[in-house]
Amino acid sequence: MHALFSHEPPTKTQVMPVQSVIPVLQDAAVAAVYCSRRMGGDFYDFLRVSPDRVVIGLLDVAGRIEDNGAIISAAQQTFRSLAPELFAKEDINEADAMSELALALNRTILQSQGNIRSCPAFAACYNESLGTLCYFNAGHTPGLLRDRTGITELPATGLPLGLFSHATSDARIVALEPGASLLLVSLGLLEGKYKDEEFGLGRLKDTFLHANSDDARELCVSIINNVQQFMRTPPIHNDVTVLALVRAATAKALAVAGSSLFRALQEAQALAHPSGSEVQFTKVILPETCDQILWHGLRNTYAKIFPLFVALPSFGAYFSHCGYRG
Repeated sequence: MHALFSHEPPTKTQVMPVQSVIPVLQDAAVAAVYCSRRMGGDFYDFLRVSPDRVVIGLLDVAGRIEDNGAIISAAQQTFRSLAPELFAKEDINEADAMSELALALNRTILQSQGNIRSCPAFAACYNESLGTLCYFNAGHTPGLLRDRTGITELPATGLPLGLFSHATSDARIVALEPGASLLLVSLGLLEGKYKDEEFGLGRLKDTFLHANSDDARELCVSIINNVQQFMRTPPIHNDVTVLALVRAATAKALAVAGSSLFRALQEAQALAHPSGSEVQFTKVILPETCDQILWHGLRNTYAKIFPLFVALPSFGAYFSHCGYRG
């Protein structure tokens, strides 16, 4: 990684990021769409890092593309070289790995040109086996998670990258139940204006909530089309980028979600109570939905066993009736 931190004047080939290849996912799909040509610092990337993990990132480096191209290129090199090291092993702590990735990207952005350059960033690791998303949001626009309960914001967990050498971004975990979608957009999309009114986060949430397509690319295009309809002109005022991750609402995905989560709970129980089984839970899955995953008798040891699953909004209802209030 140290070879990435060069202060030599960048050549033209150094400032051009590598074209992203969209990975094929198990019972899910991911896509990203730029509107018009890139003029600022928007940049996205996808990377398969293990048989059941894919890492995604959306960065917005301050400045014009001719000024920040070297930073974007260096950040992509760090992203692509470090992410496979951090996430390749099956038994890793994804939150720790995601925080380490944020620190490395922050150092790269600071050192690539030797000065401060604000870079809001959202990066996440999607675990296909569990249907979970471990992410950090470094001062980026909120990620939006849509499921049958509505829209959940994934707000900033730290400051933008590129400002302070020791700044950290916390990593959090959310669940994408079968049929759920994740939407990421650049600030330029929210700043699209008609007269003196911006498109804004509220309109984005409403547009996303009522979007009919379950296809990731079609979802991205429909969001940009709605911005254009609002502005009455193509949104070429700034970089406008949309990234979507859609999990399939299939019977197979539902079955995988239930069995994978049950295995995770069994492992958590074994770690918390290696000598005995104080906590008992039972799995009951019916064909139509995974709502019938039930746990019985969690008692007061709940907080010791499930510190991470508390953050999963899609399963929060299952835990609340057990008396945990965080």
